[in-house]
Amino acid sequence: SLGRTGGVDLPGHRTPVRAVAVAGDDSLLMSASAESVKIWNTSTGRCVRTMPSGYGLCGFFVSGNEHLLLGTKEGNIELYDLRVAELAQQQSAHS
Repeated sequence: SLGRTGGVDLPGHRTPVRAVAVAGDDSLLMSASAESVKIWNTSTGRCVRTMPSGYGLCGFFVSGNEHLLLGTKEGNIELYDLRVAELAQQQSAHS
C-alpha cells in the first residue's frame, strides 16, 4: 500500500498548492495555487501577503524580495509588487 510520507500543509489556499519558492535570504516563502499567491514569513509561519493570481505553476523572488515573478497555466508571466501586495505587470509568455 502506498501512503503519504511527507508534505507541507499551509492554511489559506482553497485549491492545492502547485508551486513554492524560498527567498534568497530564507526569510520568505511563496506558495501558489489556482486562485492566489501567498507570501509566508518563514520565522513565524504566518501568511503576510495574499494576492489574487492566475493558476500559478512556478515562481521566484526577484533580488531584494520586493517583487515576485509567477508563471501561470494560462501562459502569462505575472510580476507582483510585494510592498503593496498587488499585480504590477502581466505579460503573455507565448504569442
